[in-house]
Amino acid sequence: MSRLENLLEMLSNDKEDAFLIYAIATEYKAIGENMLALTYYERLLNDFEDYAGTYYHLADLYESLGETEKATKTYEKGIFILEKNKNTKLLLELKSAYQNFLL
Repeated sequence: MSRLENLLEMLSNDKEDAFLIYAIATEYKAIGENMLALTYYERLLNDFEDYAGTYYHLADLYESLGETEKATKTYEKGIFILEKNKNTKLLLELKSAYQNFLL
């Protein structure tokens, strides 16, 4: 059984586990299944807005799909959430990624 299959099986037993949703999205992105990755990242954004890892990866995916406006909004929302939650390390990383995106 592949890692993705294991993750999907685990999610079937715990449908509200943000880490599993994130891991599945990341696996789909890694194998080039961008639309499936997008589905899971957007679910995280909608259902678990404080899950910090979502913002960089979703913005990066939007950028790769040519969705620059969605990428911009995702970076900006992520920066807001990370500032609100005082997540300094990830905030600095996300701001840096956003600056690179804007160049």
